[in-house]
Amino acid sequence: MRSAVLLAAAVAAVAFYLPGVAPRDFAANEEIELKVTNLDSTKTQLAYDYYTLPFCKPDDIVEASENLGEVMSGERIANTPYKLYMNKIESCKELCTKDLSKDESKMFMDFINDGYSVNWMVDNIPAATIYNVITESESDVQTELTAEKGFSMGFIINDKAYLHNHVRIVLSYHSEDTSEAHRIVGFEVIPFSVDYNNPSVQCNPLQPIDSSAKPIVMTGAATKVKFTYDIMWKWSPVKWASRWDVYLKSVNSEVHWFSIMNSITFVIVIAAMMGTILLRALKADLTRYNALDEMTEEDQLQREEEMGWKQVHADVFRTPAAAGWLAVFAGTGVQIITMTGWTIVFACAGLLSPANRGGLFTAFMALFVVMGIPAGFVASRLHKMFGLQDWKRNALRVAFFFPGVVFTIFFMLNLLVWHENSSNAIPFGTLVALLALWLGITLPLTLLGAYVGNRRPQIEPPVRVNHLARAIPLDIHFAFRSPYWCLLGGIVPFGAVFMEMFFIMTSVWEHQFYYMFGMLGIVFLLLIIVCAEASIFYTYYNLASENYHWWWPSFWASGSSAIYVFIYSIRYFLTLETTKTVTTMLFFGYMGLCCFAFALLTGTLGFLATLLFVRKIYATVKID
Repeated sequence: MRSAVLLAAAVAAVAFYLPGVAPRDFAANEEIELKVTNLDSTKTQLAYDYYTLPFCKPDDIVEASENLGEVMSGERIANTPYKLYMNKIESCKELCTKDLSKDESKMFMDFINDGYSVNWMVDNIPAATIYNVITESESDVQTELTAEKGFSMGFIINDKAYLHNHVRIVLSYHSEDTSEAHRIVGFEVIPFSVDYNNPSVQCNPLQPIDSSAKPIVMTGAATKVKFTYDIMWKWSPVKWASRWDVYLKSVNSEVHWFSIMNSITFVIVIAAMMGTILLRALKADLTRYNALDEMTEEDQLQREEEMGWKQVHADVFRTPAAAGWLAVFAGTGVQIITMTGWTIVFACAGLLSPANRGGLFTAFMALFVVMGIPAGFVASRLHKMFGLQDWKRNALRVAFFFPGVVFTIFFMLNLLVWHENSSNAIPFGTLVALLALWLGITLPLTLLGAYVGNRRPQIEPPVRVNHLARAIPLDIHFAFRSPYWCLLGGIVPFGAVFMEMFFIMTSVWEHQFYYMFGMLGIVFLLLIIVCAEASIFYTYYNLASENYHWWWPSFWASGSSAIYVFIYSIRYFLTLETTKTVTTMLFFGYMGLCCFAFALLTGTLGFLATLLFVRKIYATVKID
C-alpha cells in the first residue's frame, strides 16, 4: 500500500506542471494587456462572448488567434479597455458609463440569475476569486489559499439581481532583490456592486471603493451604470514556475487522494482474487488434460465425459456472427486506447499543462487522427483471421463508423448551441477543418494501416476447426446461455474508474482544473488489467460449460462497464443545478458519446486479452 502511494506521488509530481509558455519580464510602468475569454456558467453549460453583454468596449476589438482546442471549448480571447501598468496603483478609475435600455438591463439580470462568471486573463494566467480554506486537525488549525477560476458577474438577494460594476484587480509579482524585471505570478479579482446613481456614493481616485457601498440592482428597467476599477500590486514570494499552484490546489485534494487509493486497493484485491481463482482452475485443467495420454482408453473416455473447454476445441475458433463488425469495433477500440494512452503520457510529461490553453483537446484530436494506422492494422488482421474478403471495405468501416457517429451527434448538438447564440457553437470553418482532418488524414492513415495488416500472413488457429458445428449442451448453466450475464463483467472495470471519473466530470461540468494525470495513468493501467481479467474469467467458465460462442461475449463482458458509467452520469446530473432544457440535452449527448467510446475501449481490451488467452490455452494442451 505504501509503495503504491509513493509511486502515485512520484508520477503525479512529474505531471504537476511544466510551463506551456516562456516567462515574460515586465519593467516598471510597462503596459500589461488584460484580455477576456468568455462568460460561462455551471448552470447552463453555455459559454458566451464577453461582448455579448453591453460591457465597456475598446475602440477596436481584436480577437487573438486560437488553436483548435480553444475554439472547441468556446473561448474567444479578445482585448479590453482596462489599462494596467506594472507596479502602478489605481483607485476608482472610471472605465465608462452605460445607459442601459430595458432589454440590456434584462440581459444582465438574466445572466446573473443563471450564475454566470466573467473570465479574464493577464500574462496567460486566469483571473481568480481567492478563498481562505481552513483545515482543522488534532494538533493545529491551518489556513490555505485556493482559487476559483473567474469571478461572479453579480449576486442574488431576495430574488433581486445585483450587478458587479466595480472590480478590484490585485496583481502579484515576483522579482529578485537585485532585479528590475518583474514577473506576474498572481491575478485576483475582487468584485463589488456600487450604485453610483446614489448621491451618497462617490468615486474617489485617491481612495479605493468601500465594500459597504450601496449595490446597484438590475430590475429590467432602463438604468445608468458606471463601470470602475481599482488596481493593486503586491510582491509575492511565489516564483513564476509555481504560479499555477493556487489554481491547481483543490479543496478536496486529500479526499481525492484517499478515495482514489481506496478504489485502487479494492480493484487490486478483486483482480488478485479473480486471477488466483482463474490460474488455479486453469492449471488443474491443463494437468488433467495432458495426463490423459498416460491413461487407458476406457479411463480416457470416462474422463473426457467430465472435461469442459477441451471438448469444444474444434469449434472455439469458428468465425463468429457479424465477424466483420467485431473487427471494426476492435480496430476502433485500439484507436481510442492508443489515443488515450499517449495523451496520458504527454500529460504526465507536463506537455499539456493548464498554461497551454486548449492543448489537451488539441492533443486528443491530433492523436486520434494519427492512431488511424493501428486501428486499420488491427481491424485488417482480425478481418483476415476470420477468413473474410474485401479488406478495403473493412477499412472504410473503421474510418467512417466511430468518427461518423461522433460527428453526426456533435453536429446536432452544435445546432442547439448555435440556436442559443453561445460561443460554444463551433464556427462553420472549424467544422470544415474537422471534416478535412477526418477525410484527408484519418481515412488515408486507416487505409494505410489496413493495407499493411492485410499484407501480413493470416493468423492461423492453434487447433483444427471442424466443418460441422458442435451442438451446445441444453443443460448449460443459465449464466452462460444468457447474454445479460455479460453485464456482471462490467462491474469490475467500472469499479476501477468510477472514483476518478467523478473528478474528471467535476472538472468538465463544473469548470475546474484537472491536473492529477499521474493518478489517471495508474487508474488507466488498472483498467487494462481488470478488463482483461473480467473478459477472460467470463470466457473461461463459458468454454468450460462447452459454449464456444465466446467472441462477442468476451467483448461485452468488459465493454458493458459503459452502461454503469452512463447510469452514474445520470446520478451526477441530478447534483447539477441546471436551468435550461438544452443543458440536459448537451449533458446526455456528450456523456452518451463518452460512454460509447468507453464501451469500445474497455470491450477491445477484454476481447484482445481473451483472444490471446484462448489461443494460448488451446496451443498448450495436446489435441488428438
